[in-house]
Amino acid sequence: MTIKTTRTNIFSRLPTNNSLYEVNMKDSTTGINTINNSELKILLVEDSVAEQGILSAILNKFSYSVTTASNGKEAMEKLRALTFDIVLSDWRMPIMDGFALCKKLHEDQEDAPYFILLTGQNSKCDLIAAMDAGADDFLTKPYHTEELRVRIQAGARIVSMQKMLKEKII
Repeated sequence: MTIKTTRTNIFSRLPTNNSLYEVNMKDSTTGINTINNSELKILLVEDSVAEQGILSAILNKFSYSVTTASNGKEAMEKLRALTFDIVLSDWRMPIMDGFALCKKLHEDQEDAPYFILLTGQNSKCDLIAAMDAGADDFLTKPYHTEELRVRIQAGARIVSMQKMLKEKII
């Protein structure tokens, strides 16, 4: 995937230009077709209404298809009804937290979506526990918008490769 940056405001959480990135559909280094941002389905799980609004705005700005849930239980209901490529979940939430959601998702679904755990917890023990629970990536708050974007793009490449492999096997 080649990325052409046209303008960035480093002091803002949101990019200032709608056409900030031009993303090619084929990664020039691997030759692997990647998922177009608008085709990437993300389930955002966040209990804070304010943080959910900020994250939704950022993800929508990057043209991702975003569905929201306020806790892990609500997320599991949506995951049973719909298909998602990536789950971006807060760790600490009421009813079912992101850590429990990640474990439950990997127990229930053979082809679980790529899972990014977003948290204020930043110790190595937390990272290890999250990865042991099945998280594919771990991002600490406060996060940088560009770091969030590149981690989602890395997840999108993995999702794309998994889909390609599945098509070749079937």
